[in-house]
Amino acid sequence: MIRLEVEKNEILEKRTIELEGELIAQKSSLKSKAEREKLVMKIATQILSSLSLQKILDTTVKEVQQILRCNRVNIWRFENDFKMFAVAECTQSSFSILNRKVADNCFEKTLRQEFCQGNIQVVHDIFTIEMSDSHRDLLMSLQIRAEIIIPLFCENKLWGLLNASESEHPRKWQEEEIELLKSLSVQLAIAIQQATMHQELQEELKRRKAIEEQLRKSEERYATLVTSLPVGIFHTDAMGNRLANQLYFVEDGEELMDYLNHRGEYSDPESAPRPSLILLDLNMPRKDGREALKEIKSDPALRRIPIVVLTTSKAEEDILRTYDLGVSSFIAKPVVFESMVEILKTLGTYWFEIVELPES
Repeated sequence: MIRLEVEKNEILEKRTIELEGELIAQKSSLKSKAEREKLVMKIATQILSSLSLQKILDTTVKEVQQILRCNRVNIWRFENDFKMFAVAECTQSSFSILNRKVADNCFEKTLRQEFCQGNIQVVHDIFTIEMSDSHRDLLMSLQIRAEIIIPLFCENKLWGLLNASESEHPRKWQEEEIELLKSLSVQLAIAIQQATMHQELQEELKRRKAIEEQLRKSEERYATLVTSLPVGIFHTDAMGNRLANQLYFVEDGEELMDYLNHRGEYSDPESAPRPSLILLDLNMPRKDGREALKEIKSDPALRRIPIVVLTTSKAEEDILRTYDLGVSSFIAKPVVFESMVEILKTLGTYWFEIVELPES
């Protein structure tokens, strides 16, 4: 009886110890689960509050490495040809694969389809799992002995991979660790899409600002042209060919008539040759274009010079009056500098390459 009682007590004591151990393990497991759930919420809050893609990736690998206490955590991103490169890393090792680009035939043949379907890969030891020699060699070159790989998606397309790994020894990855990474991958995918859209919007905004600045500068150049250079004078050689860079400008009607009649600073015919075409603004200071046009067409020595009115006026009265006075064309000035340049090119082509002009 005494012996049976002793054996009974030993069994009860042993069972008590086992139950205590199970309870401690269960508490530890619950604590770890709570810590991981808290981590998921913490990381999710951090990455979803940021619009910087790189900050999101760096935060993720740092936090995951700390909670898993593994050797290395990387995020890989795919290029258009499905080569991948490491865009974020947190490691305890002096060996880094950050920014390293990798091409893997095994990935192209088998893993790509698996990851595109949302499947994960868990490797406890690369030397005990079936894989191609080339793929094992690649993992060894990256110092990977055990790993978990979770696919990351952006707009329902495979964007990259979340990779936790051990370098020197095998590791039996726990189910809760795998679930942690899967939960994080969902939040990370949302953050990646959010940051990518923000980056695209910023680039589009930058492009539009550049276009607006270009338009502003064009309008300033055009305004300068309109206000400062109201009359343009083209010159040709004796054969009627336009001379390169022979476009002269005068600032008002009086200066135009001085130029044509070789008065004042234009008294030397060499410095003020007879024009082959005049671009005339109606709204000039001192003597306006209407008076200058009438005076030119009344002068037998000047009346054959073609005159194109290039002005801001669109008044029907001005159009009729200038044609009555003998103007060759009436053109309203455009509001954009580039359009003004196109008009000048067209005028040059028409008057000096198509039209036959009288010899001076």
